[in-house]
Amino acid sequence: MFTINNIIKLLLVIWLGVITQTVFASYELDRNSTSDGASLWGESILQMTASLDGSNITVTVLKIDSSFFTSSGTMYLKVGSYQVFGSDRDTGSVVANVTNKLFFTHNLDDYDSSTYPKEFYFRYESMDVKGNPDGGWAWVGPIQVSYNAPA
Repeated sequence: MFTINNIIKLLLVIWLGVITQTVFASYELDRNSTSDGASLWGESILQMTASLDGSNITVTVLKIDSSFFTSSGTMYLKVGSYQVFGSDRDTGSVVANVTNKLFFTHNLDDYDSSTYPKEFYFRYESMDVKGNPDGGWAWVGPIQVSYNAPA
């Protein structure tokens, strides 16, 4: 038999379910990994992976063959384009014969939800032994992130 307390509890559970569904947005990757890209050396040399944990994305870049980078340089996590003019989300240092992968974690809620989907890329620019750009470059991507608004 339904008592007033049981009815109130049932309504509370239903209300909480509706609130939970309407409060939380979610994000979705179009793929978890890609080696699509190019380089000065005539082939794609980078691989990119991504994973989501709630609103946090962790993106990782490494050489396809898992070897160390042979030239120092800078790795750029880019949004929207792999080109030099694309927006830099973060940067990391590549140290010759030491670095074989880099990763970055970011909160996707930092972006305005109306600007989704977002395409993430990595761009590597190598340097000579004196730390000057030597013209070497490679890029990989994109991995696209979509925003799913609360219901």
